[in-house]
Amino acid sequence: MPESQPGFFEIDLRPAKPKPAQKLVDTPVVVAPTLTAPVYEEKVVTRPKPQRAAGNEIAVWLMNADVLIRNDEKSLAAHLIRKVLAKDSFHPEALKRLLKITDSSDFVSREKILNALIKVESNFENLVELGHCYYHQNQDQKAADVYHQALTIVTEAHEQLFDVHKNLGNLACKVGDFDAAEESFHKAYELSSQSDVLHVNLGTLAIQKNDFNEALEKFRRALELNPENDKAWVGLAMAHNQMGDFVLAMANLENALEINPSNRTAVHIISQWCLRDQKMETAIPYLEQFLANVECDEEMSLVLIHFFCLKNCWTQALLEVERVLLWKPASVALQKVEKEIRVAIESA
Repeated sequence: MPESQPGFFEIDLRPAKPKPAQKLVDTPVVVAPTLTAPVYEEKVVTRPKPQRAAGNEIAVWLMNADVLIRNDEKSLAAHLIRKVLAKDSFHPEALKRLLKITDSSDFVSREKILNALIKVESNFENLVELGHCYYHQNQDQKAADVYHQALTIVTEAHEQLFDVHKNLGNLACKVGDFDAAEESFHKAYELSSQSDVLHVNLGTLAIQKNDFNEALEKFRRALELNPENDKAWVGLAMAHNQMGDFVLAMANLENALEINPSNRTAVHIISQWCLRDQKMETAIPYLEQFLANVECDEEMSLVLIHFFCLKNCWTQALLEVERVLLWKPASVALQKVEKEIRVAIESA
């Protein structure tokens, strides 16, 4: 035992001899992490929690909205979507769903939704849809600007390119820029040469350029592709009328109205031609049928009233005036016509 003790103490004391070990104990390396750790943990734990909770809530609302949309419960789906938009006005997925359930003919509402969506997703599809909204509201310059903006960012063939070029051609026609119209129609033709709608547009361009033979060719081609295209029949009628073939022109126009009695252009033209030829009795049934399919068209009602008066059909004329006044009670023109008809009835 006495001989082993010195060895035991030597083994125990050797690690303590070097001075650098004491310096490591004295340094504050261990202290610094313990002071900063609580602050770091607090930031990680407390800040993301509300965002995750809100995100989960929004995800649930959108998921439930999808279920409602699939079951055609659009009003209930819209309520959930608006709850999402109340938290985030520019939530892209919510705006897409709202656009999906908005009526395709409600261009005012769709325009507002798309303007918000484009602020977060300014892609080709959204710009084209916004351009369509302006186009159908006859906001021609806005439509052209948005279409051109969409064309600057498209990078590959897209199915909506045809409509963009076709509509740009129509817009150019309206302002008399026939060269730009022809260029746009040519681009659309390269994308879809078998479109009856495009051939109608090309025929309309030809009429505006007073090239009636070209117009006949385009409208006939449109009817070969689709015999039920009422606009092609109207275009064909206009071309024949310009070439002096009034009988064939009238037959073409009647074909258009047989296909689509609500074609306002056809009704307006046949009224003009019947007034020219003093055949009001031919136009009256078409006018009555057209007005029966629309809520109110003051201009066309006044044409019908005028025809009734020319035929001395005062009772029918008064009935039509009173019907339209229910829709347009403040119309000065209708009020004046009503007074004149009543005077005519009293003196008859």
